Amino acid sequence: WLKQRGYKVPSELSKKQKEELTECFNMIDADGSGAIDVDEMKEAFTFLGMNISSKVLYPLNQYVRRGGRGRAGGISSPPPRHPLPTP
Repeated sequence: WLKQRGYKVPSELSKKQKEELTECFNMIDADGSGAIDVDEMKEAFTFLGMNISSKVLYPLNQYVRRGGRGRAGGISSPPPRHPLPTP
């Protein structure tokens, strides 16, 4: 689906990319629980200059949970094995 839309999708992350994603995840996971909850997501978006309400983030959190990529309460560590696509 991503390739059809012109995105480059490498098959595997490099060791450095994995380390960088883990570091970012750990910075967002303020309580060290191994999961990013809605409050931590909101704080991360605010830090990036994006004022996103919890009303918007709760459905995002539910979407991630329904997709099997997170446990109850948020997005779980470790980071995904596949890299984020780039246009």
